[in-house]
Amino acid sequence: MPSGLLRVACPTALSHMYVMPLVPGFLQRYPDLELDLQISDRFVNLLDEGAELAIRIGHLDSSSLRARRIGSFKRACVASTGYLEKRGTPQVPSDLKHHDCVIYTLLASGATWRFKDEEIPVSGRIRVNSPEASRESVRAGLGIGQGPAWLFEDGLRSGDLQIILDEFSAPPVPMQIVYAANRLVSKRAIVFMDFITEEFAKIPQLNT
Repeated sequence: MPSGLLRVACPTALSHMYVMPLVPGFLQRYPDLELDLQISDRFVNLLDEGAELAIRIGHLDSSSLRARRIGSFKRACVASTGYLEKRGTPQVPSDLKHHDCVIYTLLASGATWRFKDEEIPVSGRIRVNSPEASRESVRAGLGIGQGPAWLFEDGLRSGDLQIILDEFSAPPVPMQIVYAANRLVSKRAIVFMDFITEEFAKIPQLNT
């Protein structure tokens, strides 16, 4: 039976919405394990910070890491119905240049949003460093946001928010658990990867 302390770095919104609800079941299944979830949206260097695993969103660009894919999701452009009534609905991605956009400052591409065939520089009056703050800014009508469709699910369901420019969406974004290529993978890390892979496979929003 695996035992000891497992440190896992995880993005904030994904952690709060999907990882944390799974933690009780994981700890119940492996009673000799302890879990240290390092929840942050800043880039975590596994070797420097002592995390055995990190959940990463996007394509892997480091040869010093190995990865196991755990799902993918659609990135959507979203606005409040109030904002669209006041400012109109963009019909093509380049229309965003004439709109206020909510800038998520920790996005790897910065204030440039990716679409199927192009990348569009965007600007707006509000910048935030948390996905939840981006969602709340969009709900408050401060501008158009872009992020995982699941982040905006409640507002989309209630009708407060709408997806726009859907036909121009980029391909789904992969999610993976990464670990150092030159380090022996512990039994506790293996069972965590197996558990998350198994549970994420049951969630439609993470398998688009």
